[in-house]
Amino acid sequence: MVREAEAHKAEDARRRDLADARNQADNLAHQIEKTLRDLGSKVDGSMRGDLEGKINDVRDAIKTDDINRIQRAMENLRQASMKLGEAAYAGKPGGTPPGGDGGAAGGGGGKSASTGQEDVVEGEFTEA
Repeated sequence: MVREAEAHKAEDARRRDLADARNQADNLAHQIEKTLRDLGSKVDGSMRGDLEGKINDVRDAIKTDDINRIQRAMENLRQASMKLGEAAYAGKPGGTPPGGDGGAAGGGGGKSASTGQEDVVEGEFTEA
């Protein structure tokens, strides 16, 4: 039985690598589909069509036993999805990322104008 396991070791490793690649590809495709749904009309039609085509390429590659094809399809989808992130940031007012203050100068509210973080005063606490 040990000899049989050793004989199939390489094949088992290849099957595991294939299963891992398929799982990663499926997760990536699902994640990009969800992002497209969440962004809705903020994504222009040509970009949406390109991404959906690349998602379909990934789904088709998953059905094969070609790990290299799956990895190429995933990389193409990743590259295209970076443009999706850029488009999402560009769609924000002023082109700022979510959570940014848009460069507004603040004089009050306890925020530092140069860093946008709250001013912190260190102190020591002692019990009497």
